[in-house]
Amino acid sequence: MKFDDPKKAARKSRRTTLIDLVIILVILSGMSLFYKLNVNRARAMQEKMQETVQQNTDLIQGRVVFFDSSNRKKLEIMVEIAENDYQQGKGMMFREDIPENKGMLFTYEDELQRFFWMKNTKVSL
Repeated sequence: MKFDDPKKAARKSRRTTLIDLVIILVILSGMSLFYKLNVNRARAMQEKMQETVQQNTDLIQGRVVFFDSSNRKKLEIMVEIAENDYQQGKGMMFREDIPENKGMLFTYEDELQRFFWMKNTKVSL
């Protein structure tokens, strides 16, 4: 496009430069907003995952008491109760020792036969 008037050409050039600058600012703002939303979403997901892991790993403490035939207390064992799949799957893995009269109780909603694999269990059970 040829302009006879240099002032018109300069105005057209400035207008084009201004429009380009506005477009660039809009794109940068959009990218910044997109990044911020994704970072917030990732943090929320990470916090939720940590909360879920914490809930899955916190073992309820309890005790199991055994009585003899005359209904006298014979033995009491303090237990950690493994209620969910994560806790039951981890079991006693990576424990360096188990104090005397302590153990783990696995609870299930049905009475099926169960098989246990003692992977990474460092102590003798």
